[in-house]
Amino acid sequence: MEANMSPHDLVWVSSLEMRALLLTLSLAPLASAQDGWRTTLTSDHAGRTIEFSSPNAALRLGKGETLHPEIPAHNTIVEYEALFVVPEVGIHRFTLEIEGGVGILSLSDPRDPERSVSTEITEARGNPIALPGGDVGEYLITVRFERSGTNPARLRTLWA
Repeated sequence: MEANMSPHDLVWVSSLEMRALLLTLSLAPLASAQDGWRTTLTSDHAGRTIEFSSPNAALRLGKGETLHPEIPAHNTIVEYEALFVVPEVGIHRFTLEIEGGVGILSLSDPRDPERSVSTEITEARGNPIALPGGDVGEYLITVRFERSGTNPARLRTLWA
């Protein structure tokens, strides 16, 4: 973040409002995803992994609710991945809003693994991180959420 900017100066856009960003930042599905975010849902208790496509890297679960009937709610791990296509050079910042678990946000350039950044977020809204380099091209965005027990859980992916 630039020295003269605070997090309050940024206009955050959730993945639910992605259509408004299509002119400057577009989401391209990974090759194995039909559209949107490739989503992987796992639980040690079930010993099983479920993969599907999601339109958003977001969730809201009540106490004991689960994203899939074959995966129990207790300590569920959900991971979202997508390629973001950046058509113009600039600074693109990302963060997570979370509740009821721990979030890990990773940004990387698939052409250059050395250009990657990640952060662990344990509070309501974490400090933003920027795309490595901010150049035109494709960047892999990975959002991992590790739920604590069966408590209510919420995850939103935001960018500016």
